[in-house]
Amino acid sequence: MITLQEILAQENQIVFVDGSIGDRHDFCWDTYHAHRFEDFNLQRIQEETNEYEKLKRIIEAEGTTTIPEVSKEIRACAEIIGQKVSYHSRPIIPAHKKRRNGNKGNAHFSLSKNAVLNRDALMKMQETIFSTYCSFENNETKINDSRYKSIVDMVKMISQDIGLKKDKASEHGKPARDPNRSDTDERLAAAIFYFSLFDKRTPVLLTADTDFPRLLGIGIQLLGADDFRPYNKVFRKGLKGNRFKLYFSHNGDNYDNRFQQRPLEYCKAFAINGFSAQESEAEREKVLGLWKEVAGAS
Repeated sequence: MITLQEILAQENQIVFVDGSIGDRHDFCWDTYHAHRFEDFNLQRIQEETNEYEKLKRIIEAEGTTTIPEVSKEIRACAEIIGQKVSYHSRPIIPAHKKRRNGNKGNAHFSLSKNAVLNRDALMKMQETIFSTYCSFENNETKINDSRYKSIVDMVKMISQDIGLKKDKASEHGKPARDPNRSDTDERLAAAIFYFSLFDKRTPVLLTADTDFPRLLGIGIQLLGADDFRPYNKVFRKGLKGNRFKLYFSHNGDNYDNRFQQRPLEYCKAFAINGFSAQESEAEREKVLGLWKEVAGAS
């Protein structure tokens, strides 16, 4: 295990922060089942707020950065909490007054003590998340390079083909997310690959998302496949000479290096399990075309 301070003390690196860091449990998705302020758990709200404060301190540490898509996801969570607070704070017109006055009865709003405590805690949580978003936005790294876009497209293609990303929403019994709604994980993985290939600094990713070891590990095997030589030469050479580091943590304090001393392994032939030979070949041609674009722009 290694501490955040020890990671940041290392020289010649660029440290990307994923918004998943912290001991949070899909709180924004859990609000789907909350219909009143009383339905929230005050301790959970306070714990989540503390985790966002910790995440804010991490992104504000010297040497850390992120990508715009991570910032946007944090802002989206602040908006969800804000919408919940507004919705549950709306005035209520008693049913008998609606009937008597033609829906023009006097609205009233009364909250229990626990509801007030939860409401106030949610408002503080929203402020904290939005402040965290602002810190992330202020520390973004924007990559304006066609080679990065090509790598993003390759990583997204592999992720979708192999089903690397789990749908946490459907796992929790909630409506499944639109698979096209977020490609943040793929863009972060692509950024890590990009800086390994085209930057002298060693890219580092701090995350608590269990998708990344699979996304990066299988991505290396398939994108470095012999099928794509010599066009993916820059990929193999870059990873060999400037290999990224992936640090995994739940609490944001202590980290585990998930790729430490793991040898680089590449597939001899690009193939997707569960795909027919014709389907795999079609995907191989797409990836090959993208590698040619990267090679042509390098």
